[in-house]
Amino acid sequence: MKTQINIPLFEKRLKLSYYMFWIYLILLVVVFELLTSIHGFFADNGQLVYGLETITILITAGAIPLALKLFGKNTAGLREHESVTFVLAEYQKWSSIRLLILGAVLTLALATHYLCMSSAGSLCAILIGFAALFCIPTKSKLLYLLEIHLEGDKDNDDA
Repeated sequence: MKTQINIPLFEKRLKLSYYMFWIYLILLVVVFELLTSIHGFFADNGQLVYGLETITILITAGAIPLALKLFGKNTAGLREHESVTFVLAEYQKWSSIRLLILGAVLTLALATHYLCMSSAGSLCAILIGFAALFCIPTKSKLLYLLEIHLEGDKDNDDA
């Protein structure tokens, strides 16, 4: 029995969620730019600025490796799993979780930048953007993940 895998559709879903991350980033920047009343709202309070910068830097420094490593760890064993639909669902779930982690930290970094007029917040946002470039879903990554399953289907077709 051959399993029908619609890789282009699955790939489109992954790319859609990835593009939504970047659309969210752009919309967030536009909203913060339009809310000029909040620019530098906390800039006069040195202790608060220092605290927010420190928290933002520490959370960013922890969240980027966490998001990337968590995804890698939870998708590493998927190649040996028997169900193709389970493999695809898990891959999509962990890809979304990775982008959600980065999106949450991105929101904090941009809020720190605009509320405190802090270059530390903008630096953290740039680092998150670079980390997101490692999350680009490609067909080659999916085919690598499904390589064993596709070979198994070919073997069953020959028999």
